[in-house]
Amino acid sequence: MAAVKPDPGQDNGGAEQKPDVQKIKITVRFGADRDDLQINVKPHTPFSKIYRAVAEHQGKSEDSFTLSFEGHRIGKTETPGSLDFEEEEVIDMHLAQVGGGAVEP
Repeated sequence: MAAVKPDPGQDNGGAEQKPDVQKIKITVRFGADRDDLQINVKPHTPFSKIYRAVAEHQGKSEDSFTLSFEGHRIGKTETPGSLDFEEEEVIDMHLAQVGGGAVEP
């Protein structure tokens, strides 16, 4: 059975139909002792928005952690689409290390 396409001249109440964009479910892992955060985003959403959501959820500054996917540090200008994310992906959060420099005798 063939799909029926709407008539282009048909009135749809003035609303334009938007293309159906598949959202990607991203799970952010914080570590073994904390709950994960799940975020649904569009493939073209910049990771800057995801960094902001994680920072608000954790009560931390966006510059105090990094996100990584399969060993790759995710930049804030990258998108799930640019990293070829599938429907569901898991990324890791890593806190920035402060200190740890050599101590002079």
